[in-house]
Amino acid sequence: MSAGASLVLLIALLSGCGYTQLRGPTPAPGRPPHAPGDTTLAPSDSLAGAGEASEAEIVLPPGHPRITSSEDWVGRSFLDDVVGESDPLRFENLRRHPRARVVSPHAEITFRITLGGPAVAQVWQIRMDEFGWVTAAYWTQGDAGPRLDESLATRRAEFRLARESEAALREMLIQRFPLREHAEIVRPDRLRSVPIDLWPFEDPGRIDIEYRVETLGTVTPEEWPGGSVSAPLDLLELLIGTWDDVPPRDLREMVRRLARERPMLVDVAMLAEALVLAWEVEGYDQRERLDMPLRVGR
Repeated sequence: MSAGASLVLLIALLSGCGYTQLRGPTPAPGRPPHAPGDTTLAPSDSLAGAGEASEAEIVLPPGHPRITSSEDWVGRSFLDDVVGESDPLRFENLRRHPRARVVSPHAEITFRITLGGPAVAQVWQIRMDEFGWVTAAYWTQGDAGPRLDESLATRRAEFRLARESEAALREMLIQRFPLREHAEIVRPDRLRSVPIDLWPFEDPGRIDIEYRVETLGTVTPEEWPGGSVSAPLDLLELLIGTWDDVPPRDLREMVRRLARERPMLVDVAMLAEALVLAWEVEGYDQRERLDMPLRVGR
């Protein structure tokens, strides 16, 4: 075969699928699987496997753009990616657990969302009492006044949680939120803004969750031990919102880094997802009256 024919054949082989997949050796122990400038991509590009060397990797030609994971993201969230859909403390899994159907002690949760500045604030609040009754209310700044009086709410709805949901929420509080004073999750300074398609509000907003859990020896809800936590609202939506396609790679890397640096944010996202799911599923005939800005999309 002539040199010209060999060159044409080589070009045809290389251009057939855009890149050539070759099996390379396993990286040396301790070497980051995705070092800057690396031209390899592990088949499993998930947070759980970020620190583990794979048995075989795809080796790309020098200068070839990284290849994003072929994993199907439709209907999945970053929380699914970071924590895993089979995690026993995800709300759907807890609801199906046998202990969710057993009568258990009670819990109180107040879930408050605030958007906007002092003059134009909007406030959403979902409050579950010790009997599982939920009061959901919405105020604008002019109606809220110095304190949130539910009788003065712009819109209001009430419904009863199913026992499985009530028990699952309480279990999440016990397992994910040890009794503490107020904890606040600070937004990293270098974090870029959340995509406008996912979070169209100019104000990132905040979520505040206050909770109390009944324990032995306590009589009234005021005596129950508890705590509170506060977190940026747009970051929670980024974690719990579902996607119709594979998110951009740089966004995936940013979220995974955020999850490593702010593990409590993941805990809050799991509880926020649970509260929103309980609201969307069991208060479905009331949810449109409040139109909360935080959505799961399952």
